[in-house]
Amino acid sequence: MPPKAKITKAMILDTVLNITKETGFEAVNARNIAGKLQCSTRPIFTCYENSCASLLLANGVPMKQIQEWLGHSDFSTTANIYAHLDYSSKLLSAQAMVSGMALPENVDFGSKWENVAEKCRG
Repeated sequence: MPPKAKITKAMILDTVLNITKETGFEAVNARNIAGKLQCSTRPIFTCYENSCASLLLANGVPMKQIQEWLGHSDFSTTANIYAHLDYSSKLLSAQAMVSGMALPENVDFGSKWENVAEKCRG
């Protein structure tokens, strides 16, 4: 049995473009894309599932809602797959750490940097 070809996003998008040119956008669906690529519909759905989750996350949709939207039965499945994309929660965590750090109020860090800069120039 020959090895299965890896279906990439670029291949899918090229195929969508070709189908659109040949028969119109109305003919674009997972079954037609898979037929042109001579594969099952699974890589097509996986590609769009990942794109959908990425867009939802980037637009502030909570991970729990994304889990429900994608139909994952377990929250950890969604979190394990897409947590690395959750940039906004990383920013919130960093802001919480900075605001929680007790820096002395009477220390002027700017003047210390100015002194260092003067020593370097002099």
